Amino acid sequence: MHIQIEGMKVRSNTRPSSTSTSTI
Repeated sequence: MHIQIEGMKVRSNTRPSSTSTSTI
């Protein structure tokens, strides 16, 4: 369940473009 956390982090850093686990 670490992928979900990364996706949330990325979304917080960048604007909400796609769902979680999209850009790493």
